[in-house]
Order: sequence, then C-alpha cells, then structure tokens
Amino acid sequence: MNLMEETINKELLRHAVSVKMFCPSCRTILDVQRAVMATRGAVSGVACVDCWTKHSTGRDLTGIEVLDGRELFPSRRKAAK
Repeated sequence: MNLMEETINKELLRHAVSVKMFCPSCRTILDVQRAVMATRGAVSGVACVDCWTKHSTGRDLTGIEVLDGRELFPSRRKAAK
C-alpha cells in the first residue's frame, strides 16, 4: 500500500468511526484503533474489532474490502525493557 492509499484509508476509517460513534452490535464506544470498516460496493459498515471477529469468522468475505484499525494505526507502545 502506498502512502496515498494508506492516508485515504486512515481518513475513511476515522470518518466512519466519528459518524457512527458506537458499535451497532455491542454498543461500545468506537475507537479508530479498534474499529473495522467493511465495504461491499456502495454499502459499508463499521464495528468494533471484537464484534467483527465474532461475526466474520467462518464466513465468505469474497468481494468485501476491510479496513482494520489495528493495521492502519499500529500501537505506539514500546516494549518494556
């Protein structure tokens, strides 16, 4: 992924999280680092990572583009020495 695609994907996920604010399944507050946005054609949805993992496991995800906040915004924590 080049820098332009990465920037666009980050901003798309940030926007989706700011609009939705709560996970539609478990109603927890969405955090961009722990959110997933799934898109198929013109239809998209956002959920927390836990609900996404629970509902997507074992399903056919062909044709679905997934933006995962864990990949786009890696943790900045440094390992304890």
